[in-house]
Amino acid sequence: MKKLARITLIGALAIMVMAGAAFAAPQNEQMAEQKNLGTKLGETLGKGYETIRGAIAQLLGIEEEALVAERESGRSLVDIAGDYDVTEDQLVAEALGARTESLEGLVAEGKITEEQAATALDRMSDRIAEKMNRTDVPTPGEGHGEKMQKSEAKSFRNGGNK
Repeated sequence: MKKLARITLIGALAIMVMAGAAFAAPQNEQMAEQKNLGTKLGETLGKGYETIRGAIAQLLGIEEEALVAERESGRSLVDIAGDYDVTEDQLVAEALGARTESLEGLVAEGKITEEQAATALDRMSDRIAEKMNRTDVPTPGEGHGEKMQKSEAKSFRNGGNK
């Protein structure tokens, strides 16, 4: 009788383990897929900062390289814009406009959804003033996607040259 009880218990445990593994596999795959989506989205959205940098340089009437050099010297975008009689509000509007245009293009290309674009723009709108007043230069991977590729971050700081 004890032997039958042990065999039954072992069989029940084996079934539970197999059922648990079968249940966990789809969840692990879903988590991996979400992480891939986050990485892909971060890489895709990270490229938009080159567009913003270009739009700001154009607004100020300077070359992108000059803007990058000013930022790397420890000046904020607001401080730099002040030298060209451009207000913080104008700077924010230009950055949001460039970002909106970039996101609309990504939606049209099918690289992101409208919902992802709206979320990215909302997040940027929430943080934009802080970013415009920042005096340090962001480091690679500091974006709010999964991680911005190091080469893309370097490209951003080097005027598009990797």
